This record gives sequence, C-alpha cells and structure tokens, in this order.
Amino acid sequence: PDLKVLNWIRLDNLIIFIVEAKQQKQKCPNCGAVTDKVHDRRYQNINDIPIRKKEVIIRLEKKRYRCTNCNTTPFNEKYQSIDKYNRRTKRYNEYIVSLAKERSYKSIAEELRLSYTAISNVVRDKINSLEVELKDTKCLNIDEFSIRKRHEYAVAISDPHNQKIINILPSRKKNDLINHFKEEWTEEQRAKIEAVSIDMWGAYK
Repeated sequence: PDLKVLNWIRLDNLIIFIVEAKQQKQKCPNCGAVTDKVHDRRYQNINDIPIRKKEVIIRLEKKRYRCTNCNTTPFNEKYQSIDKYNRRTKRYNEYIVSLAKERSYKSIAEELRLSYTAISNVVRDKINSLEVELKDTKCLNIDEFSIRKRHEYAVAISDPHNQKIINILPSRKKNDLINHFKEEWTEEQRAKIEAVSIDMWGAYK
C-alpha cells in the first residue's frame, strides 16, 4: 500500500516490478520538519510473494532525503511494507512462516531459492516478535468473522485490554485452533492467560 508501481517486466520464471514510495515527503528524524528534498537515489532488489509460481522481485528506488531546516545528515525514507535492513517484504516473511508450519525448512529453501539459514531466521524473528506482542497479554478475545457470506469463516484472536490484534486464522475448526495455541504459543505464554472471551460456537469451548 505504500509503494507505487512505475513499470513491470515479465520473464519466463520471473516478474520484476519497478517501484517507488508513494509518499514523496519525509519527516526529519532530527528536528521533525517535513522535507521533499532528495539527496540521492539508488535501487535495491526486494523479494516478494511468488505469483503463479513465478519469482517476484521488487526493484525499489530508495531515496535519501536532506532536511533544509537543520541540515542534518541525509536520512533514508521509511516503508510500511518492508522492515529496515530487510530484503524481503513483510508479507513475504509471513508467507515463509505459513509454509514452515507444514513443511521442512529445506524444502521451502529449495522452492524459494533461499538458504536454509534465511528460512530459519525468518521463523525465529516471528517467534521473537510474538513473544514481545504477548508480553503483557492476560486476556484473549476469540471471534469468528465471515470471509465469504454463509460459506467460509476465519478467526480473529485479539487482546481486548491492550486493544491489539494478535493473529488471524484462516479456519475456525477446533483442531486448527488447538494446533495454533500448541505450536505458536509457549507453555509459559498460555499459562499467563487469565480470561478468554468467546462466542457460543462449540469449537471454541
């Protein structure tokens, strides 16, 4: 949502999107002033989720801005969809984590042409972030919502006290819920939960 496609190239097994940030102004990290003065530009390749089994590369035009108010050191623009120092989009990392729930790291690495270590690091970072997210969580709200009216339902798990979404599960089935809490929550994290708010559907009890 924060990137704009300028052009794209389709090859046999590869799709390349040439993109730039939609936001053409940045806030100075030193004084807070807003500037549109570009100091320099360079391109960087970012991996994104495959499309119909074709590898996807985002060729991002990265800009450094300079502040005319305080003349601080030039600074990089920020992105919502890409973490700092990361060469994969956030959604690509989430895609890797979803594959790792059912497959070996080796098979994923071979399919995506990444190293075993890269897959391991993505999953480890996800686990670490979940630990931070759940640090102060003592109450849960588990609620279903319709993806397709009268046909498919997903489940939202949230922290009502801290007002944050913890996870969205694509299924409301009992076994899927049990597996989620067994596989993605540690015993310590589960033990901290003091209360759970649920609707009356049988699988949640």
